Formats: sequence, C-alpha cells, structure tokens
Amino acid sequence: MNCMMMNRKIEILLDETGTAFRMLAEAGGHPNMDYADYVARTSINRFRSALQNPDLSRVALAAMLRQGFKNKRKSGVKSEHWKSFLAGHIQQTANNNQIAERLV
Repeated sequence: MNCMMMNRKIEILLDETGTAFRMLAEAGGHPNMDYADYVARTSINRFRSALQNPDLSRVALAAMLRQGFKNKRKSGVKSEHWKSFLAGHIQQTANNNQIAERLV
C-alpha cells in the first residue's frame, strides 16, 4: 500500500475515533481515559490493519498518539490540519520499530 493511501486510512480512523470520543464525552459519558487510550482500546485492530503492522500494541499506539499531539503543539500545526499531521507521525513512527519501542 502506498504512503498516501495509508495516510488517508489513518486520517479516516482518527476522524471516526475523534467523533466517537467527542460524542461519548458530550453525552455525559466519562470514559476515564484520554483520547489516546480510547483509540488504543477501541480501534487497535483497525490501526494494525491500516499500518500493516500486526504486532502493534495498544501501549505503543497510545504512546505514538500522545507523542504526536505533543509534537503538533510544539510545531504550531493549525487545528484543521491535525489529522494529516498526526497520520504522518503515526505512519512514520509505526514503521520505525526503534522509535516505537522508545515511546513505550
């Protein structure tokens, strides 16, 4: 799968999980976890498939998301571009096992 297709799949997953997490919070649900944990717990198999990485752990995915959010804030990425930025970060990090292992 080419990089653009993979990024698009990840962007769609981020959009879907973001909407679901927001709806849960707005409905008064208290998931008792942050967005990164929510995504890692509810969508790990979909991210494994999108990244073509069956060994991706929930802990590693959550760590990549948190690191991506931290990098986004530091780089000043506009909020309307957060999905593209985060998708690229996740793809690069997931494909570099050494970086993914350090994040955990």
